[in-house]
Amino acid sequence: MKLFQKNTILALGVVLLLTACSKEEAPKIQMPPQPVTTMSAKSEDLPLSFTYPA
Repeated sequence: MKLFQKNTILALGVVLLLTACSKEEAPKIQMPPQPVTTMSAKSEDLPLSFTYPA
């Protein structure tokens, strides 16, 4: 039983070591740009008139 555990641990260690040393890069997944709406602001004078009770 002990020999089986040692062999299993050794095999897992070798597999992890080999996968960690891989030179391939994982493909980078990018989200597409989100659609946005834009608005233009312009300044202008607004006429104000105030009516007060006498």
